[in-house]
Amino acid sequence: MSRLDLRDIPLPPSANLSTALRYYDVPFYRDHRQANEPLVDCGAHKLLCQPYYSRTDGVNFPYSQRFVGSSETITLRQSVVDRLKRADALLRPYAVRLCLLDGYRSIKTQQAIWDFYCSWVAQRHSHWTSQKIIEFAARFASDPRSFDAKNPKTWPVHCTGGAVDLTLVSLDGKHPIFMGSIFDDPAPVSATAYFEHKRVNEDSASEMVALRYRRLLYHVMIRSGFENYSAEWWHYDWGTQLWAFFRAKRTGRRTRAIYRYIEPNNPRRRRKRLRVTH
Repeated sequence: MSRLDLRDIPLPPSANLSTALRYYDVPFYRDHRQANEPLVDCGAHKLLCQPYYSRTDGVNFPYSQRFVGSSETITLRQSVVDRLKRADALLRPYAVRLCLLDGYRSIKTQQAIWDFYCSWVAQRHSHWTSQKIIEFAARFASDPRSFDAKNPKTWPVHCTGGAVDLTLVSLDGKHPIFMGSIFDDPAPVSATAYFEHKRVNEDSASEMVALRYRRLLYHVMIRSGFENYSAEWWHYDWGTQLWAFFRAKRTGRRTRAIYRYIEPNNPRRRRKRLRVTH
């Protein structure tokens, strides 16, 4: 390629930030024009979708099960879908495309994922305190235990329709690109910038592929307006509290969140009764 190859651009230091416990304090715009956007079917917009949590074949590791409340359709807010289509187009010259694994998530599914991580780490670290287990689980899943539809400090980002989990595949959708770890692996290797800080073995084709394609995914998504949750190479946000948090960290400019909690069958539910004061 004659132009600059995005796979050659290292990830910035800000991509190594990690939090899933602090974003709840980010304030919202009170009357943003995009706040009431409905959830739309990503597949209907010609985005490749392979819903992960509704799989019944047992190969959705590390879970190997279908989660309660999961959907066979991936839905997101309209502006998020528009930006994903932009990112997908930017990837075409690299002979790859986006593959969506999850978008809007029900509270039931969020709770099931949270319970899985807590159980997973408790089985492997029986000596850990409850607080340490919670802190570990919160690196990979928003804590839904105190969820209140009226309280913005309790809203998991996937339950707003502004968070998406995705990976890269070949243009025909048949061949996944090796990204260095499986999706939802609760391990340090899942951090977006892991291979930036590891001494990559240049004789290892797999490590070089993971390094270069994590860079590609990151730069394309950032150019399309998204922000990455740095503990997970697959997780990106637009319009959520987590998006606002990481945008401020990356750019130094504070912003507010757009998307509130939404229910799939009633996107305008009780909006006027929500009092966001923080």
